[in-house]
Amino acid sequence: MDKCVEITTDLSDGLKMFKLLEVISGENPFNKFERNPRMKIQKIQNIQLALTFLKNTGIRLVGIGAEDIVDGNLTLILGLIWTIILRFQIQDISEEELSAKEGLLLWVQKKTKPYDNVDVKNFHTSFQDGLAFCALIHAHRPDLIDYKSLTKANKKENLQLAFSIAEKHLDVPAILDPDDIVSIPKPDERSIMTYVAALYHVFATSRKAETAAKNIANLLDFAQEAEQLQVDYSNRAQQLAAWIKNATVRMEDRNFSNSLEGIQTDISEFQKFKTHEKEGRGREKKELEANYNTLQTKLRVNNRPAFKPPAGLLPEDIDKLWVILNQAEKERARLLREELRRQKHLAYCVERFKVKASALEAWVKSKDHFMKSDGVGDSLASVQAKLKNHETFEEDYNYQAHRLTALQTLLKEIVDGKHSEAGWCEDRYKDVSNQHGSGLKQTADKRKNDLEAELKRQKKLQDLLLSFGKKCLEFARIVEDCDDFLTDPISVTTVNAVQSLESKHQEYLKGQHEEAKKAYDALVHLAGEIKQSGRSEKEYSEFSIDDITSKWNNTQKLSDKRKQNLTKETSTQEHNENLRVQFAQKGKSVHDFFTAKHKELSSLSGDLDKQLNTVKHAQTEILGHQSSVEELEDLNRQLEAAEVTDNPHTELTIETIKMDFEGLTQFTAKEIKVLESELIAKKHGGVSSEELNEFKECFDHFDKNKVGKLDRLELNSCLKSLGQDATEADIETLLRDYGIEEGTYEDGTPKRLLSFESFVTYMKNKHSQSDSPHRIKDAFKIMAGEKDFITEAELRSLLPADKVEYLIKRMPKVSGGYDYNAFTESMFK
Repeated sequence: MDKCVEITTDLSDGLKMFKLLEVISGENPFNKFERNPRMKIQKIQNIQLALTFLKNTGIRLVGIGAEDIVDGNLTLILGLIWTIILRFQIQDISEEELSAKEGLLLWVQKKTKPYDNVDVKNFHTSFQDGLAFCALIHAHRPDLIDYKSLTKANKKENLQLAFSIAEKHLDVPAILDPDDIVSIPKPDERSIMTYVAALYHVFATSRKAETAAKNIANLLDFAQEAEQLQVDYSNRAQQLAAWIKNATVRMEDRNFSNSLEGIQTDISEFQKFKTHEKEGRGREKKELEANYNTLQTKLRVNNRPAFKPPAGLLPEDIDKLWVILNQAEKERARLLREELRRQKHLAYCVERFKVKASALEAWVKSKDHFMKSDGVGDSLASVQAKLKNHETFEEDYNYQAHRLTALQTLLKEIVDGKHSEAGWCEDRYKDVSNQHGSGLKQTADKRKNDLEAELKRQKKLQDLLLSFGKKCLEFARIVEDCDDFLTDPISVTTVNAVQSLESKHQEYLKGQHEEAKKAYDALVHLAGEIKQSGRSEKEYSEFSIDDITSKWNNTQKLSDKRKQNLTKETSTQEHNENLRVQFAQKGKSVHDFFTAKHKELSSLSGDLDKQLNTVKHAQTEILGHQSSVEELEDLNRQLEAAEVTDNPHTELTIETIKMDFEGLTQFTAKEIKVLESELIAKKHGGVSSEELNEFKECFDHFDKNKVGKLDRLELNSCLKSLGQDATEADIETLLRDYGIEEGTYEDGTPKRLLSFESFVTYMKNKHSQSDSPHRIKDAFKIMAGEKDFITEAELRSLLPADKVEYLIKRMPKVSGGYDYNAFTESMFK
């Protein structure tokens, strides 16, 4: 077809008019027409067909007839051409000139807003320096123009650059002449509008690709975040599981220290493990569980498959390992307590051994000194008395041999228990045994020989003095046994143990103590008889009656002191028992509450609003139990201060309760945050605040009546200004599905309007629909130019570098590029 050179004549026969309308409308409505018109009537009939087609498309032709076109009326022909351009090039931005102009102008303003020296306010003078045209092209194809190199003074050069690049790279004909724009004060507004509309339609395809890329980027943002959360969980869970297993091995170690001080240090280290190391890991466990639940919630809400951690790293698996650790910890605590009691008993045995060894040694030394320093007497009575006294010594010697046997029994228990002082005790026993068995025995044998020799000279001894001496020795032994009982250390940890000691003390008072009192009274009576005879009761006795009285008074004081100590210990153990019971009862109540809440929160499902309300209510209840946890901490401090290491009424510890409280507190806080985020996402479909602001700006701009609603024409312009290519059918469907009916148009059809909330809902649904396998594949297809694969270059032209790197590492490579279909399927499995 020849070019149209003279518009007044070339359109007169209707043939070029038919071609123009077919190209610009995309239709082929002309089948029956005069193909070789020569007569004027034939030309008028052809032009009339064209005008009828235009009327059927909704164009109102006022004052324009077929004869005017055939006759070459330039004014009317130019008006008709503008009407055609307006209808088919600009009206698809809107359906009325005013709305189309504003919609196109708003689109230009948004695209050129970031550029220096560009301030578009109209379609004439705002375009004279050419920068607005260059900015429009650069905004969509920054590779074509170096905008920073342009200056406002080079108007003609800027215009020429924009028109030549648009014609060469964008297939937009250079219908404007730079001289026509620069040389007049006000360029032709319709010409510039026509050219800008052509650019708008060219960039519509790139806007689809940008929208598709944005949908892909949103999908990748969520995928990368979820993938990172899964990696973080797996790494942390693996580290925690390794720590729990290692800690379990440490708890199962039975190589305890072999001394009281050492086992006390072991217990101290064990307490540090519970209160510091394990408590910190417990918080990490709760945080990890909360992160796992948060991740699963996000995946579930976004219709993604649930996360499956590596084998053995599910929260349930970690819980099982934790239970094994708790059991090992409990068993270690029991064994440490048993070892502590054993070491205390061994320490008690060592102390008792030292006391008995010292007492036996003192007895040996005193007897040895006495026998070496005491003479044989100066009368028969004194010799007989000393000989008798020596017989008593021999009895006492044999009795002390019994004490040596008892000492040996204690030594055996110390050695068998592998106490750290066992070697010292063995040396000590040998020393005391040698003193008793060799040295003293030789001294005693010599004294006995001396007394028997002296006995030949001394015939008579005073029975009374001998009797006193003998009874004094018997009394001394009785008192020694009493003192031995009364000075036995009080080492108990329960009320029952104290009560047992009190019972034994009562038995002592009725038996051993009463026997000692009778012996003392007999000695006082005997001493009185001796003094009446004018002799000293100590003549043949180690002890005077004053010595005996002093021993008896000391024994009574020891008895009174032991009674006081037992009473005090009873009060202490009753107080400790009360603390144990309080801790057990309150601990059970708090633990049961935490367990029930955790179970309740872990099983939430269904409506997100109801879930959020439930979690917030639970959070308030949980925080309300903080005072109870603090009370338990105070009870635990009191138990530790009293050195109470076990509690038979409960297996709970303050560390476990604090860990439950902190874990639930963290869990509810995170769950609230996640649910609130998901509710926002659910309401706005992942629409960002920037996008909402952009929606609001465009909506308010086209809401001419400021009623908060858009009609069909305003809605179409609003969508076009946002880069959305919506057909008339799309607009009708949108209003039918989201609009509300308010009256009718002049032709009687229902008038439907769209509120801002409904508009956002539509945009939200349009956005959310992109997050499905079908929509994602469509988005990739747009980016790929309708191919079944996509190249790296196409990815890099529309997506950030990090997103491209993420994709090419995961997309299967195929001939020519990457298989986006297989990748998309894998994302939703």
